Amino acid sequence: MGDSTGVYTTIFAGSTPIGGPMMGGLASLFGIAVSLAIGGVLAVGVGVGSLVWIRRHGLDRGALRPVQPAPTVARGTAVATTAFADGQRRR
Repeated sequence: MGDSTGVYTTIFAGSTPIGGPMMGGLASLFGIAVSLAIGGVLAVGVGVGSLVWIRRHGLDRGALRPVQPAPTVARGTAVATTAFADGQRRR
């Protein structure tokens, strides 16, 4: 959870100092409606580009399946198991 939150914060908080003045400048030059349209077109372009990249690299074919949690054991016993992405457990 911490890694994804860090990436989220870096992308959204880190892009504001760059994107804010750029969109403000576009709004000053062309108007608010045009700057919002440009922002929307850029967002759709990034989304489509990401989809193409994910499909080309095969990441949409189950390569990133969630790993099943380790089995629960009684308190006081130690079991060293590791859950792998293929669903198999190994000691």
